Amino acid sequence: MFFKKSKEKKSFLERLVGVETITSKKSTQEKHFVVSQEKIAPVGVGFYLRGGRELRTIRALCAELSLMSDEEWRLYANFGNNHFANWIEGVLGEKELAMRIREAQDRETMHGVFSVFLSSR
Repeated sequence: MFFKKSKEKKSFLERLVGVETITSKKSTQEKHFVVSQEKIAPVGVGFYLRGGRELRTIRALCAELSLMSDEEWRLYANFGNNHFANWIEGVLGEKELAMRIREAQDRETMHGVFSVFLSSR
């Protein structure tokens, strides 16, 4: 089956997480695939934000981290529990990254840990 790249512009999130949209010559159904080696959580076990949006990659989580308020960040990462690290370790299996995320004391440090991790991939 032949595929051609869609000439539609990619959304900001598609460019950010490395998703490319392709369409089949035989059908108009769109298929999505990841062009990087980034792990993707299955649908339904992503990291859910307060508003109900599901994040399925570390890259998407990192991008959202820079956009969320301090109040929302504290809901997910506090001294009692770090939901980001729990999800990264439990769902994506990235134990070392989860350990480093747990050690981060603030949002800027956590963002730096994510950036170093993503640049190494």
